[in-house]
Amino acid sequence: MHVKFIDLCDVYFCIFSIHEEAFESLIFKTLPSDIPSTESPDYVFQHASSSMEECAVLCTKYSSCNSAYLHQSTCIGLSSLSPDSSHPATVGIYTKQTEACQGSKFLEYKDMCIMVSELALSWYEAKQYCEDVGGHLIVLDSEKKNNSTREFIKTYYKGSFNGFYVGASDLAIEGKWEWIIPSAANYFNFYGNQPNNVHIKNPTFPADCAAVHTDGTLFDDYCGQKQAFICEI
Repeated sequence: MHVKFIDLCDVYFCIFSIHEEAFESLIFKTLPSDIPSTESPDYVFQHASSSMEECAVLCTKYSSCNSAYLHQSTCIGLSSLSPDSSHPATVGIYTKQTEACQGSKFLEYKDMCIMVSELALSWYEAKQYCEDVGGHLIVLDSEKKNNSTREFIKTYYKGSFNGFYVGASDLAIEGKWEWIIPSAANYFNFYGNQPNNVHIKNPTFPADCAAVHTDGTLFDDYCGQKQAFICEI
């Protein structure tokens, strides 16, 4: 088995792939710089290594290894996406992904391929942005997917934003909430008295677009409000 770097590096990311039949669908992607360090990373292994290529091969041998990096000639494998800030890597953090999740800022996390955007856009602009990068606003139409997304933003974006736009609205018919994907299940984890069709900052504006709190619950918001959002492929 060997690892070959692919000439797909730009200002956002670089990937390389494992070339062996058993690992044809695996790639290693540099972790986007806007993903912060975790407070308590989960270490899978530590092994002497002199190259990132060898380190990546080691990571493929552990199903629980989701990312790897070199630190002082030691390959460190993690089940989390990033190390803690007190243990910086001498090279970039590389995350183990499948070929289906190759977008520069998309990351595979518990069977999802998602991207949390730091841009503050209206719901309409966010929807278009996600489509322009080959995906769509995330659809949280199951308890499992909702919980995985909550875990992701709580771990890596805790305290960064109050909410993130998702792909649901009642723009077509007031009170009838729908996901932007027609085949999505009719599951909406709205918080308490939500949706109430009231925008907190501007009560006279209708709240027809959904956003998710860091606790995983949905609330309705004014579609023109500019805020962060989550895309998925």
